[in-house]
Amino acid sequence: MNAGLYGIPDGRGGNTLATADMFSPGFYAKDRIVISPVSFQFYVKRVAGTTTADPSADTAVNWAPIGATGIKSIQRGVITFAGTSGTATLSPAMDPNKTRLSLLGNTNNIGANPVLGEDEVHIRITNSTTVTATKIGIINTVAVSWEALEVW
Repeated sequence: MNAGLYGIPDGRGGNTLATADMFSPGFYAKDRIVISPVSFQFYVKRVAGTTTADPSADTAVNWAPIGATGIKSIQRGVITFAGTSGTATLSPAMDPNKTRLSLLGNTNNIGANPVLGEDEVHIRITNSTTVTATKIGIINTVAVSWEALEVW
């Protein structure tokens, strides 16, 4: 009996994440686990058969992704601005549909935590290369710390 997904015997001929090989075109048994050389993620074969396409590009019929998708890129920065908005550039570009943006914190120009509603900051990914921070007030300068995490 062979080991299943997490090293538990499954009786179906599958392997484990620990024994997964890098994908190369060829025949794969049902439940075979491989690593995509394109996305570096794990995939399991849905049906036995010969396949030439990388699993990351062939998930409709032949392959299914396994587990949490991995991190492709993490970018962090600080946007310092007066007025109502400021921006930061993402380089390299990130896919907004696969990116989680987190506000790590912000301070006003006197170095204190913002106490006025007008210093309260909101952030968003404007497009694949821009993070935008906005606030209501125009008097204080704020520094906004952010992190963008993109998955495959």
